[in-house]
Amino acid sequence: MTYNLSGRLTHIIVGLLLLLSSPLYANATFTNDNLAAGKLVGQWVAATLGDQKQNARIAFLNPDNPGNSNASLHNQGFMEGFGIDMQAKDELEMTADKHIVALITTNTTQKDGHEAMKKLLTNYPDTSVVYATDGNIAAGASKAIEDAGKTEDILIVTTDESCLSVQMVETGKISATSLLSPALIGNLGSEKKETQSDINITDINTGATLVTNKPVESIPSIDATHASTKCME
Repeated sequence: MTYNLSGRLTHIIVGLLLLLSSPLYANATFTNDNLAAGKLVGQWVAATLGDQKQNARIAFLNPDNPGNSNASLHNQGFMEGFGIDMQAKDELEMTADKHIVALITTNTTQKDGHEAMKKLLTNYPDTSVVYATDGNIAAGASKAIEDAGKTEDILIVTTDESCLSVQMVETGKISATSLLSPALIGNLGSEKKETQSDINITDINTGATLVTNKPVESIPSIDATHASTKCME
């Protein structure tokens, strides 16, 4: 993913440098709670489907990156949020669940996401929910769903930090995204902090926020307009 250094990435880098120059944050590790991010969007899907949840047929589209555990944590979180047994940890175990039709890995480009979704629709035409754990994959998948004339039949959601995902929520290409928030690093660094010698912060969770223009009462969320100030360009 390419970031615009004149935009929010600069804010994050400057904030990170400021934080690391402070004794308060000198040993800090900045992390996203990927499990919680997946759980948020899984809960939203379950609540949105309502009585139709029992008939859901879910496909997972993940980046093809064996060394990256983020997608696995996103999947686990989604399953927990949706209400699927979290003991399922690999593809074979996951697809044994009645709700899960497939777990597909692909390159993180819109073209590859499009091709993966086309194959998915051919092999599993009853798919009703797609969870893509990357914004570019989600964009490609959304286009394939649109080309197939199934935008009213398939709910597509994602977990991502990019403004692309927020823009897709705004335009209705996807229904929701669990927005990871690295920009919090910049905010923390920009704030004036009192450093105390007896405090040593070692872990900072930058959090996740559900973004949707179709909120449900039981799950906190923000709309795409609000989220556009929090995403990565």
